[in-house]
Amino acid sequence: MSGRGFWIGLLVLPPLVGCQFKPQDAAPGIEQARQQEQKRADDWQRMKECAQQSERTVKRFDWVEGKDGLLGWENHYSPKHGRCFVAASFMNKDAKKDPKLPMLYDQLFDAFEGRLLAICTDARVSAANVFCSVQDEAGPKFDCGGCRQWIEDRMQH
Repeated sequence: MSGRGFWIGLLVLPPLVGCQFKPQDAAPGIEQARQQEQKRADDWQRMKECAQQSERTVKRFDWVEGKDGLLGWENHYSPKHGRCFVAASFMNKDAKKDPKLPMLYDQLFDAFEGRLLAICTDARVSAANVFCSVQDEAGPKFDCGGCRQWIEDRMQH
């Protein structure tokens, strides 16, 4: 090595020594991506389990569209709440006899517990608030708007 090459090497070497690649610097990003992928896989599995459990819930309640006023039902696994919900919509046949009663109402169930969580309707008739109640202690009672919002939060998130 010539004398000049030696000095150039010494000038370049210190910055390279200070810029060492640390594999652990990249690890947090890789680990975070791995955790996100695992969460998506777990959520997908829970959605499949929710669909299966919802079918069992519907059979247990003997729900058939058109029977006993059932208009339809849907399920949703909520990652936000970590629960499987089943929402069902009904036509109230007693409303034909009593116009103070709501014509339509919705019910929300926890599919795994089989527990009624909320009954809601719109507030178009005088007795509607009786049909608007969340069974959870923290949920709104006799507040149709709050009840519908509570159900929507569980079925959308």
